[in-house]
Amino acid sequence: MLGESPDPEPSLDDDRLGHRLRSDHLRASADRYPQDACLIKLLADLTAGSAEFRELWDSNPVSAPGHRTKTMLHPDLGRLEINCDILTIPEDDQQVVFMTAEPDSPTGKAFEQLH
Repeated sequence: MLGESPDPEPSLDDDRLGHRLRSDHLRASADRYPQDACLIKLLADLTAGSAEFRELWDSNPVSAPGHRTKTMLHPDLGRLEINCDILTIPEDDQQVVFMTAEPDSPTGKAFEQLH
């Protein structure tokens, strides 16, 4: 099974994207559940404790999940470029993530080695 491992040279852009995406998810949850006491407390704690979160939250992040590309470091296969397509099931508060690779890419060839 593929596991997400720390990038040997993490990119600040990757960190910011991850933080923005998590902020997007929190915004969507807050919009869907405006009376949820635990969520209200979490958002208050994050706002009070993190300048970065306040900046993200104030920018009003809202984005729908869709296609993204992730870089993963596999212990045997090395660096992999993974296509992530996200399907949201709003009535169940769930998301299905499809992780694929281009067929003739180095990652696609690495996936074939997993058989």
